[in-house]
Amino acid sequence: MKLSLDLTFKLSRRVKLLGLGASAAAGVVIILIGLINHVHFVAEFGREKIVTNLFTQILNPPRLPPFYKKSIVVDYLFHTYIAIAVIIGSAVPALFLHLESRRKKLIDQALPRMLEDLAEGQEAGMTLLQALQESSKRDYGPINEELKTLVAQLTWGITFEDSFKSFAKRIGTELTSRVTVLLLEAVRLGGDLKIAFRSTAAFVRKMIDLRNERESQLRAYLMVIYISTMVFMLVIVIMYQSIFVQMSEARTGFMRLTLTIETYKTYLFDLAIIEAVIGGFAAGKLSEGVTLYGLKHSLAMLVVVLVVFTFFF
Repeated sequence: MKLSLDLTFKLSRRVKLLGLGASAAAGVVIILIGLINHVHFVAEFGREKIVTNLFTQILNPPRLPPFYKKSIVVDYLFHTYIAIAVIIGSAVPALFLHLESRRKKLIDQALPRMLEDLAEGQEAGMTLLQALQESSKRDYGPINEELKTLVAQLTWGITFEDSFKSFAKRIGTELTSRVTVLLLEAVRLGGDLKIAFRSTAAFVRKMIDLRNERESQLRAYLMVIYISTMVFMLVIVIMYQSIFVQMSEARTGFMRLTLTIETYKTYLFDLAIIEAVIGGFAAGKLSEGVTLYGLKHSLAMLVVVLVVFTFFF
């Protein structure tokens, strides 16, 4: 886990954009391969049928009389290509979002200790700048780099208020913003900073405890979402094997399917993909309070859907 957190800080914005671009490009390439191999253009007239793929249709389209009936046929495998493209294209964004979430949690957890160290520095007779300089030499995890930047800004003569607002903006967590507001108000009113630091540290710990309690309570609902997805997949497998396959082999008109078995398989696959994506985002909202953080859950469920449809259909 430490390696992942280090990567969050060492990767530059350009490298992150390159990673996102490469992931998206890989997804687009997979979709294009699916389009070329599994999307067909069909021209029919009587018993005559001409089938071409997308590549041929673009580069060397056949010349057909206007009375030919033209249609586009999409194979089931094209939908699997789309699922694979979504998984690959979303893998890097899901990784970055997960690392960002972990980074913010570690920053919030380090805040109380940093505030208490600042209070101890004030008690030892240090000025606020000296206490910040001393604290910046200690290990608070991901917050260290931003703390050093804060000290540098104060050393350059930037006002305390502007420096701390910039500090909170760079970190980007809700808890840091609240702490910044409390500290700025304490400085503006001229109160005892030692008391302000300690009371703010107690406030942060209380907020973290409440958040951890909420996450532990909602973890059961997260499992419900995963279990409901598994049950949905089981129902689809049973329904396909016991109903659609049997009806496709029936010879009587009453039991015969109106569409091909491949079409029903495609419909069920699309339903499973929708269930996985929506369920994953709902899991992210429940577990971490941010819908986008559920992208990793959606990817996990999509992999399960792909495996089930590959081996059980």
